[in-house]
Amino acid sequence: MPLIDVCKNRNQLNIFDKEWLGMSLDENHELYKLKKIIDYNFLEKLVSKYYKISEKGRPKHEGLVLCCMLIIQSIYKWSDERAAKMFSENPYYQNLCGFQYFQKEYKISSFAILRFRQSLGESGISELLAYTIKIAIDTELIKKKTLKM
Repeated sequence: MPLIDVCKNRNQLNIFDKEWLGMSLDENHELYKLKKIIDYNFLEKLVSKYYKISEKGRPKHEGLVLCCMLIIQSIYKWSDERAAKMFSENPYYQNLCGFQYFQKEYKISSFAILRFRQSLGESGISELLAYTIKIAIDTELIKKKTLKM
């Protein structure tokens, strides 16, 4: 019996169908480390305050994915277009956004990022910015004294 059939029969991870991100990523990569630091419960609460998923119309992307996209975008200082393009090409971005498998077909449009930012509004963006600054201070990426209040 071919190995692929054995894997399917045992309900085990099938390495031939999908690339499991946990096995293939470098644990020393900055975004891999960042995933271990981020409080996803905080981000989910933040998203749920501002981003409502409607039953009508086209389904929206998960708010947590878009929230993580804003974090990635702020790290690399990318436009919405560049962030959207890089998401579908980079497994580290998808890992940070909570995906367990590399999703070649999962696309995020620059318009979706823009709409998400608009739905957060000024107060939601301020909360997200404050949280990202806290992470940067806690991980010593920036020194607290370098921030101007």
